Amino acid sequence: ILASHIPGVSEVVERTGGGITVKARNSDDLASNMLLLLSDNVLRKEMGRRGKEYVSKYLGVKYMTDRFIEDLERLLLEAKT
Repeated sequence: ILASHIPGVSEVVERTGGGITVKARNSDDLASNMLLLLSDNVLRKEMGRRGKEYVSKYLGVKYMTDRFIEDLERLLLEAKT
């Protein structure tokens, strides 16, 4: 992933190691990082692996369902008090 360094998006990309953030509205930074990824198969594959791992662990159906159930249980307990 190549993403602009803007709040929200850049935090996820940096936390996962699944991509590179580039300076917003900076075509030279975007171009140089595109060339980096095109020329470095190992880096590109490693970033892809890390991104996929993060998505599977934190954005998959099981994880999201478990968080939803936890939130519902917490809300039900709060409603009883």
